[in-house]
Amino acid sequence: MQQDKKSADGVDADSFPLVPKENRAASFEAVAGKLDLGGEVFTFVDLGTVIQNIGTNLSEMMKSMSGTMPPDMMDMQTLMLMNMPYDQALKTLGLTDLNAIGMSSYREGTLYRNKAVLYLPEGPQGIFGLFGQEPHAFESLKLAPAGTDVFLEQDFSGTALRELIHTGAEDIFPGSGKQMAAGLLGNPVKPGVNMTWDELLQKLDTRITLVVELGEPTEFHLPTMMTPVNMPKFKVLIALKGLAWLVEDGIVPTAMLDRQTDGDYVIYQDSSENSAAGYLPSVITDSKTGDLYLTTHIDYFKACLAGKTSLTDDAGYRKAMAGLPTQGNSLVYVSRDAFNALVDARTQMEQTSPMGMSVLGLYQLYLPILGIDKVDADGAIVGVVEANSIFSDGRWPTSNRMNALSGGPMSSIATSGVLAAMAIPAFNKVRTQSREKAITNNLRQIASAGQQYILEEGVPEAGYDKLEGTYFNSIEPVAGENYTDLVVHEEGGTLEVTTASGETVSYPYSSLSSPRKSPPTLNKIREQSREKAIQNNLRQIAAAGQQYILEEGVPEANYDKLEGIYFKAIKPIAGENYTDLVVHDHGGTLEVTTDDGKTVSYEY
Repeated sequence: MQQDKKSADGVDADSFPLVPKENRAASFEAVAGKLDLGGEVFTFVDLGTVIQNIGTNLSEMMKSMSGTMPPDMMDMQTLMLMNMPYDQALKTLGLTDLNAIGMSSYREGTLYRNKAVLYLPEGPQGIFGLFGQEPHAFESLKLAPAGTDVFLEQDFSGTALRELIHTGAEDIFPGSGKQMAAGLLGNPVKPGVNMTWDELLQKLDTRITLVVELGEPTEFHLPTMMTPVNMPKFKVLIALKGLAWLVEDGIVPTAMLDRQTDGDYVIYQDSSENSAAGYLPSVITDSKTGDLYLTTHIDYFKACLAGKTSLTDDAGYRKAMAGLPTQGNSLVYVSRDAFNALVDARTQMEQTSPMGMSVLGLYQLYLPILGIDKVDADGAIVGVVEANSIFSDGRWPTSNRMNALSGGPMSSIATSGVLAAMAIPAFNKVRTQSREKAITNNLRQIASAGQQYILEEGVPEAGYDKLEGTYFNSIEPVAGENYTDLVVHEEGGTLEVTTASGETVSYPYSSLSSPRKSPPTLNKIREQSREKAIQNNLRQIAAAGQQYILEEGVPEANYDKLEGIYFKAIKPIAGENYTDLVVHDHGGTLEVTTDDGKTVSYEY
């Protein structure tokens, strides 16, 4: 470089000498060549064999400790931890391949231009292989209309995770690891679904897209907050490339949601939802592309798919992306309005909730974005998986100075989750409502059967064990709940179960108001109770048939295709016959006739 620009102390302003080549770190050029020198941050660390040495020392230390521990403290779990080859574990995870780290940052107005490099001479392996292989154009941008406030596109490889589990288990536990991995991944994904975790991961290579549009402010109630916080309303679309089979195979529950078709799209909604905020969470599959969508507003989904306007035409987006890589494996974009909405929410918390601010202060250590000031420009980050490194380049409200202290150079990408987290409750609601409906139907079936038993046997109550196998088949848990302790009482009451996540689902049932010894009323109640039990059986067949149709891609499902897979053989309540029933993809009515000639039907 020219030696004609001198600083006050005589040092050339544009050229700084490096150490002699023989003393220079072998990875320096590969890392520093991607970074910007002279800003607020420039960091280069050649790790060499540091991580490998940590693993070796940790293994030796744990083995040494195991020889000094009393036998009564050495349970199986402790023994495994003491004898785990930590050096091999770090190698399997790909961490020992991390040869060097580099970061740089300089100011651009209210944002920073940040760059970061994870140098992996042998190529991204282990956990570094989970987030894509070859860089590509960001095709999902076509889903983002003009005015989008948050956009995320991220590659994810389920097959790489599967391979990591299989090889990692055997590497870490030689001789038994293969069986351990097979046992772990050989479990079904959920009860009643004919798919193991191993099979799921083999199909789980995807591209995740998130699109968020902010609206007018409204009140949100946040944890630890005594008063609500004004935050923008939002519309959200999540796209999962090639994952429509999650619905078709029953992984994403939709049996209790209303189903409709719109061209190539199959839309599942809970029509009973009536939120004041106007949210109607929906699950959509595209039969043409095999993609899966989740959205808070069906009209927003349609607007995103229509592509009449594009985020790429927005001046703020173009400015944020200027000079960044045009291809990669991840892209995060956040508008200045979204950044500033976060600042406004934090300001309200400062004024109304000291406790909330204390919690927020702790999180700022790991997510520096929570402490930003207002900005005047949009931000973006591009992540690129390269042959020998992972590189990120972007404009963001925080510099890599804090990222270095809060978990590494790639942590900026994760902070977009804070701005998108407001969408999570909406989609959890879809899943929760679907499970709640299924559990409520189970409780309704038990209550109906219990009342029938009370009438027939002339007793004041009926326990689950008296009903199972006679009035219904064994009821499988939907979300870890237990039905075996339930008791139905003559005077009515509420059946209640608790899911594995601690959620309580209840079903109130009315009393058998007339005395059991009153023959005319007894016959009427017995008839109504039987009719309810038969309708529950028909409802179960309809739900199973619709699931079969989705999974097999056929227009109808006969009873014989369902029995033994989706439910056990259904015993007649009053002489009715279910074996000739057929469920159709266009909906219809299931109908059976009892011994006394009464017809019972169920529309689906």
